[in-house]
Parts: sequence; structure tokens; C-alpha cells
Amino acid sequence: MTMRPGKHDDELISASLTGDLSEDEQAALDRHLADCARCRETLAAFAEERRLISGMRHVAPPREMGARVRAGIEHGATPWWRRPGLLVGIGASLATVTAAVLAVVVLGDITRGPVASSGSPLGSASVGASIAATASASPGETVAPSPTGPAVVPEAIPPYYLAYAGPRDSVALTVRDGSNGSTLRELATPSGPPINAALSPDGRWLAYITQVGLKGTNMYWAMDIQAGIEVQLGESFAGSPFLEGLFWSADGRFLLYTLGDWQGDAGTDAWLFDTTDRSVEQLTRLGSAYAAAWRTESAGRSTAWISLAAQDPVSYELPDLDGLSLPLRTSDLAQASTKADGVFQPLWNRPGDALIFWRGSMQFTTDACPCELLGGSPYIVGNVGSDPAAAMDDATPLFSDVTIGANAFTSAAITWGGTDAYAVWDAQWSGTPQSSDGSAYPDPSRIYFSHVSDDRNIRAGHALDLADVPDGAYVSSVAIAPSDVDFLAITVGFPAPDDLAVPKAEVRVIKRNTGNVADELIETLSGSQKGWFGPAVYP
Repeated sequence: MTMRPGKHDDELISASLTGDLSEDEQAALDRHLADCARCRETLAAFAEERRLISGMRHVAPPREMGARVRAGIEHGATPWWRRPGLLVGIGASLATVTAAVLAVVVLGDITRGPVASSGSPLGSASVGASIAATASASPGETVAPSPTGPAVVPEAIPPYYLAYAGPRDSVALTVRDGSNGSTLRELATPSGPPINAALSPDGRWLAYITQVGLKGTNMYWAMDIQAGIEVQLGESFAGSPFLEGLFWSADGRFLLYTLGDWQGDAGTDAWLFDTTDRSVEQLTRLGSAYAAAWRTESAGRSTAWISLAAQDPVSYELPDLDGLSLPLRTSDLAQASTKADGVFQPLWNRPGDALIFWRGSMQFTTDACPCELLGGSPYIVGNVGSDPAAAMDDATPLFSDVTIGANAFTSAAITWGGTDAYAVWDAQWSGTPQSSDGSAYPDPSRIYFSHVSDDRNIRAGHALDLADVPDGAYVSSVAIAPSDVDFLAITVGFPAPDDLAVPKAEVRVIKRNTGNVADELIETLSGSQKGWFGPAVYP
């Protein structure tokens, strides 16, 4: 495809919006646009069609905006939020594109979900073609060093990962097996690149979140990998890791998550997905409620936790969900078995004997995304015991070497790796710099990794090596392998070089080493096609 001298080539302009031009073709078009007002108007009209397709006002940007902006400035990239939407190309007229979107809604093999304020349960989902049961990976075993040689390092546990790839006009979203790259399941029509995922403990259901074009919202999904059932769980405004948690109960029956009302002023509430009947219910109708992780008790029973955002936040442990009348209102919280004052979004490890939570003043307004703490700090409890509220009172700061203005975190992404390991990234810090050499600490571009058994909690030296994240990339998600050896699957995104580029990421499997031993890059999972790859989950 070439730019013909003196010609006004709408086809070429359309192709530029779908990412189908080579560098030479794009350069030729750019030169032509510099001198041709008519073609600039055509390009602007096509871009406006894309904006109209997005259909809704822009709300709070995703939480990784800061990392993308920093990386873009350093490397001359165009900020991500100026890129066109990713749902459809704009080569056709607005009417044609709208018809295509309607066809996607009608023909997609999915069950549509609610927005945050609807409160309506879903109908039954369509069942796609069945596939073979997914194979679960077994954890690697640490082999003791022999008297005459070095330790034998086990192979990394390959994760599953989501792949969003293909030409701009035919993007596919699939679940891949990291051990061989094979496709386990092709998903329904994607709304954009997936940014977070969580696999149910029984390995059957995969919950994930995708971005939605220019709207500034996230779409929530759940899929039965074996049966091919896919359910849309709802749509939420984006902008904070506090909104992007996907929490499975220990038996894999329930998924607990948060939706923010992107269409109005209903605020945020906790929602519940039940895999037994594929129903979605609004768990709370409070306008300031956030889902927190389930706590697994010694008998294997799970209890759900929710938090209320306020100047002085509070968290509640709910009784048996089967006995509750939903959605819960303020008066219903009196039935909670445990109330923890000043505690926001407790995140329990899988056994339920350790947790990380937040203290601080939570910003909350109904006309904006209540995404940040005005000033707070994460805390950790290594041995909860029988009284969670009392244990929280004795918690220690997660970042043990942050001393000046210690309650200056506004948010961070946190994940557990099962029983003992945890990781923190995208730590947004607004206080006095804590490093003596002038470098950023806590650094939102670094991943901090530690164990409950390490009584130092997190210090500056717990950051993964700089080389683990490629220069210019930002961290989208982190998964920790269930293994005696510390393997992490890190999804790193790359700022687009221009407005027309397709978002790109890769999953990097890292073996974490300590002391003077550098971390090891075990594997990079990506693909040859254009597009985003990740996030990863471990069976």
C-alpha cells in the first residue's frame, strides 16, 4: 500500500488507524498529512467516529497511568490514553461500525453482566464446545545440594496466561498453556487487553478483567475453562488496585469483586458470582463498599470480608452468605461476626493465618472515582490467631524502613503467593523520599517481594532486580508460583510509540534470588502476532 502523489487516499488513512501500515508507509502518510488539509480532516473524522463508538464519558484512568506516563516521557512515547480504542477498526462508516458492534453483542457466546448500579441477577449462560480438562502443573521441588556440586534448581512452573493478539480488525483473546503455548480456550469478543486475572482454587474457573477502549472502564468476566461457559460479571470505572481485586472462596464456588458505578453516582459496591448457577448478585448496596479477600478457617470454611471507604474506614467479616438477604445495607452489617475499625481491604493468604491490610483516610466522593487513600500505609500480620480484630491492632508496617511521613501511601497493588510469599508493586508514595541517594523509594516502577517468615517485612533491598522489568516497561500484574522456589510471572506492558500502535506486553517468568545472586529470567512468554500478552495465573 503506497501513498500516491496528489491523491487523497482514504483507504491508506483507514489502514493507519488499524495499525496495518509499515513504518515506511506511515512515514509517507505523515508527510502527506502535513501538507493536505483535506486528509487531515478525514483522519480527524475517522478518529471522531472511534470516539463516538466508545459511547461514554471518560472517567478515572487505570492505576498504571503513572508508570506509563513516566516510561513514555523517558522514551519519547505518546501517552497511552491518547491511543484509539481497541474494540473495532474505523475503516467503515459510523453506521457500519455500529452494526458490527451490535452483531458482537448478539452473536457473542456469553452472558451479559450488570453495571455497578443495576442489581439485577443474570440469566443462564450459553455453553460453548467442551474441551479437554486442563492439566494442573505440579510444584517444583528443591533438591538439596550434593557435597561435591551446586544445588540443582527445579524447573519453573509454567503458568497459564491470557493472550490478546492479532491484526487490529480481528483481535482474539485466548488462554494459553505456558508450558507449550497451546490454546486452552478461545474467549468471547474482547473489549481490550486483559489487565488482571485469578484462577479458582479448583482450577476450573478463570476470572479476568479487560480494559474497555476509550471509556476509561474495566469489564469483569468469569469463564469455565473446561466447559466453555463465559459470563460477563459487570463493568466498572477504572483507576485503582483497590477496585481490581478478584477473590475466590477456598472451595471455588464464589468470586467476590468490586464494581464502581461508571454511569452515575452510585459509588462502589461488592458483587458476588456463584459458579453453581452462574448467577451474579450485588452483595452490598452501600455506595462505598469494596470487596476484600476471603478468610479460610481451619475447617476449610471461607468467610467473606468487605470494607467501607470513609475518613475512618471499617471492615466486616460476613457470616454464611447462603443465609443472607442481598443486597446488604448498613443495618445488615450488624450481623457481621467481626468488625475491624480503621482497617481497609484486608487481603488474606490462602490458609487464612496471615493478612495484609491498609490503614488511612480513604478519599470518597460520589462524583469521582474513590480510588486513593489521602494518606495511609499497608500493614501485615504474620500470625492472626483466633481474634482477627485484635491481631490487626498488633500489626506491623509492611514497609519497615519507611520512617518519615510513613502514612503517605495513596495506593499499591498487592498479591499473595499462597501461604508465605507476597509481592507489592505500583506503590504510590506521596511523602518524603526515603532513599539516601535521591532515587525513588518506595518506587512505583519496582516490584517488592518478601515472605511472612521474614520478620523484616519489606525493605528497599527486597526490590526485584532492575533488569527483571525491561527498560521503559511498566508492571501490569504479578503472579507467584505455588512452589518452594520463588518463581514470579510478571506481566510487563510497553508504552506505545505512537497513537496508532497496538498495546503490547509480555509475561516474564523470574526466579527470585537473594543476596549478591542476580535474579534469573527463566522464560519470556509472548507471541509473534501484534498485541498484548498477559496476565498470567498459576494452576
